[in-house]
Amino acid sequence: MKRNLGTRERVIRIVGGIFLMVLGIMLPIPFWIEEVAETVGLLAVVTGAVGYCPLRHCLTRRAQEPRSSSSDARVSPKQPAIKRILLATDFSGCAEQALEYAAFLGNACQAPVEILYVVEVLPDMSPNDATAESYFDLCRKQAEKPLDELVERLTSMGVTARWRLRLGIPSRQINLAAEELGADLVTLGAYGRTDLIDVLLGSTAQRVVQGAPCPVLTVHVVPTCRPVMKSERPFAASTVRHVLAPVDFSLCSLDALDYAALFATQFDAVLTVLYVIEPVLPELERDEDAPALARGQRELAASRLAVLCHELRSQGIAVETVVVGQRSAVGWGSPAEAILAEAARRGCDLIVMGTRGRRGLTSLVGGSVAEGVLRHATVPVLTMKRLQATPDQRYLSQEVRIRVGDQVVAGERTH
Repeated sequence: MKRNLGTRERVIRIVGGIFLMVLGIMLPIPFWIEEVAETVGLLAVVTGAVGYCPLRHCLTRRAQEPRSSSSDARVSPKQPAIKRILLATDFSGCAEQALEYAAFLGNACQAPVEILYVVEVLPDMSPNDATAESYFDLCRKQAEKPLDELVERLTSMGVTARWRLRLGIPSRQINLAAEELGADLVTLGAYGRTDLIDVLLGSTAQRVVQGAPCPVLTVHVVPTCRPVMKSERPFAASTVRHVLAPVDFSLCSLDALDYAALFATQFDAVLTVLYVIEPVLPELERDEDAPALARGQRELAASRLAVLCHELRSQGIAVETVVVGQRSAVGWGSPAEAILAEAARRGCDLIVMGTRGRRGLTSLVGGSVAEGVLRHATVPVLTMKRLQATPDQRYLSQEVRIRVGDQVVAGERTH
């Protein structure tokens, strides 16, 4: 029997239960009310003493169960998408949201959560000298209590958790820990305690995305330093109801689509597959063949999406596809802006996309698209370089991957 009550709640239950039983005995009240008070008080004392509440357990499990649909029978996931989660924290507000999301996924996937706090090495300090050791010991003592509290919170939510602490460069230590632990997912906040999004996303979060051996879930919140736009949805941690998967038909993006399908099946969510048409070069905009070229590009993309859509729908996934370009409902702008605008317009609460892991996170339709999405998203973004799965664990067959992917590879060679 795993405890699901924190220390504070256990004490409150014990004290409150005793107080309720005493009131039931001392006050001149009807017999049946006295019996109810004593029974409720006794249950509170017992659950507080053992640290386990069956009702809490049932409610938590039911809340995390995927929704069922009577009109559309779902297939079970091809494989458990997540078996071990690494949560990187710096105790910031953004890291707090990442913890809530890690708790949600840990509960849903029955995956333990490893909490990692990295003591960053100062610029003029060598990790091996005596000063660094003393500094590390001091930081460890300061971090032990908040780390224990995080473990206690996750435990009270029904998630197995423990913490570890390292000294070094945060991004490097996070990626090393992910590899050593065999983590299936790294979860972290998009920015840290200073709220300098552009600086910190360009250092820690971005470098984790570039070098992590597994998918990375970057959790965002709308900064309090600027007003919330109408198109931005408030963050809801324990929600995966609509997944957006941008693709450019590269093998990397098809891997990400496969992973998005796992999430859609796990949580009975709608999956939207998005393709952003490459912008026409300015010198070609006035060409008389430009409209026909753009129309052909859109039709080709739509036909490829139809192949992917048929493959996923045949396995019970609710899929919708959309092709957007410069002159579309999302307006003018970069591919990253188009992705974010479409996510906001459709009310998506998770974006899953591929990244080749190069400098600048070059991905999708040329340029630093993944970087732009990570920098400005207001919903969690899951990025990955490659899906480690056997053919029978994938939703997209090898035939479909070759049929769709080869067309783009051949097209890219002609540019």
